[in-house]
Amino acid sequence: MLVRALGALDTPETRRKIAEIRDFWKSQPRLMDKNGPDYLYGLCLAELGEVPVRR
Repeated sequence: MLVRALGALDTPETRRKIAEIRDFWKSQPRLMDKNGPDYLYGLCLAELGEVPVRR
């Protein structure tokens, strides 16, 4: 919910925070799903416009 709330605000500061969450999540192999990117990581990418949003 936090990433979606930050994405809804859509300010430079909130986009930086989402990018920080994305980068942290990616830097922790134990948080990433073995079959592909974790849901939270994918949500961060979607909110940043780096992948198509599936709703």
